[in-house]
Amino acid sequence: MSTIDKYLSKKHTLQEMKVYLGEEGLKHSWQKEFPPKTDCCKCDGESRIAFVCFENNEEKYVSQIHDNEGADGGPYWPHDAVAVAIYFCEKCLEPTALYNQA
Repeated sequence: MSTIDKYLSKKHTLQEMKVYLGEEGLKHSWQKEFPPKTDCCKCDGESRIAFVCFENNEEKYVSQIHDNEGADGGPYWPHDAVAVAIYFCEKCLEPTALYNQA
């Protein structure tokens, strides 16, 4: 049985994350603040912050969805609460994500 199946079989549902729009979200990070802009992951453009999703003080976490077997060479998955910043490119509009963990 996969990790997500075991997780959901316990009648759990994922808690809602807090979402912060625009630059208001930059400080909602588990490490240093997210930057207001970052390089696009698809082209040579610059991406601007759209929103940040932040897990904090919840019973259920993204880290519980899949196993992190990284020590054995993968597959990798977050091991703790995450903060995820989503950016959109000014040139091609593709999304770029930055994240960190508690």
